[in-house]
Amino acid sequence: MTLQEAADELGVHYMTAYRYVRLGRLVASKEGNSWVVTEADLEDFRTTASEPRERADWAGEFERLLIAGDPAAAWVLIEDALASSFTPAEVDLDIILPSMRSVGQRWAAGEIGIAEEHLASAVARRCVSRLSPRFHRRGVTRGTVVVAMGPGEWHQLGAEVLADLLRGENFHVLFLGANTPPEAVVLAIERAGRPIACCLAAFQSAESVAAVTSAVEAAYPDMPLILGGPAVGSAERADELGGSHFVADLPSTVELVASLA
Repeated sequence: MTLQEAADELGVHYMTAYRYVRLGRLVASKEGNSWVVTEADLEDFRTTASEPRERADWAGEFERLLIAGDPAAAWVLIEDALASSFTPAEVDLDIILPSMRSVGQRWAAGEIGIAEEHLASAVARRCVSRLSPRFHRRGVTRGTVVVAMGPGEWHQLGAEVLADLLRGENFHVLFLGANTPPEAVVLAIERAGRPIACCLAAFQSAESVAAVTSAVEAAYPDMPLILGGPAVGSAERADELGGSHFVADLPSTVELVASLA
């Protein structure tokens, strides 16, 4: 097969497959002006790539690239992780989000400045966006889910990852992003017809969630409202804010939505 066909089989960009050849990780031979790979050599590469991971700290290395503001190198690391047996969900949950949590903690502790924090956030968003198409699945959807953040909430990376995780489980997602007015959430639910649930994330202010839950409950009193994020923190607090469910993490959210479908 051609190197492009091998790249397609591996789910990576052509240049990533070419880098594997140059590094000696993927055996290929030159025929004319093109590289070709045998089925056996491709299978050998897959076997090697799925063996225990050589890098002990993918998130730490990714964090360094985030703070450096290097989107190209950050994406190369993600492609290497995908080729080393990480799934797209694992890249989000085990590399990108832990890196950004560490960046936030270091900024709060005064170890890095606001410029580095903004650089890191911008690079992380670009990587999540580039990874997003890998979550799309063919076939009949299991239903629609609305994912939103209330007014004044700007840290949307976790909610964006949630939207992708749900898409990876064959749900159609209406992701409204950061700083969403309550009336916009209500309109999105109306557009969706009969969505399975509305997921609301609160990182900075619980009051932003309360504004949305009040608006949704007034228009759709039976709509399941799934609340999560540091500003919510507990099932008791979620209940006080008008939520019908509390989730402690993103995988739990996906499991809960699946149980409601």
